Amino acid sequence: MRRVRPHRDDSSGLDLETPAAAILPFYRRLGFELVSEERPFPGLSIDIGALEARRDRLVAALADMGYQPSTPKGTFYVMAKAPIADDVAFGQLLADEGVVILPGTVVEVPGWFRISLTANDAMVEASLPGFERARAKAIEQAVAAV
Repeated sequence: MRRVRPHRDDSSGLDLETPAAAILPFYRRLGFELVSEERPFPGLSIDIGALEARRDRLVAALADMGYQPSTPKGTFYVMAKAPIADDVAFGQLLADEGVVILPGTVVEVPGWFRISLTANDAMVEASLPGFERARAKAIEQAVAAV
């Protein structure tokens, strides 16, 4: 098992660096105790291979649909450029399809949206048709508005 460390993900050009010190209070509130720098949270394990496989599946599927996804190297989420400028409105189109994302505006990255990789594989697979339909609707609405 590989150790998870703070990182900087430059694949999307976005600054996604999070200092470890900033997340320690969150884990402590969940009941984890810092016991050493080498293994700060005993019993906590993350299946990096499963996250990487899920990331690769999601990124490839989104790219095939015409999205512009990032390929993160160490985060639990994928960022993708919304097909319309209003990422919040696009998030609603996805919600109408049963797909839950975080609009980029919420994390100060307007025009993008964030997809969690902590969903299981079946959830990711089930979301793909919704991503495709929402993108088609967004483009159709944008063309009709012109």
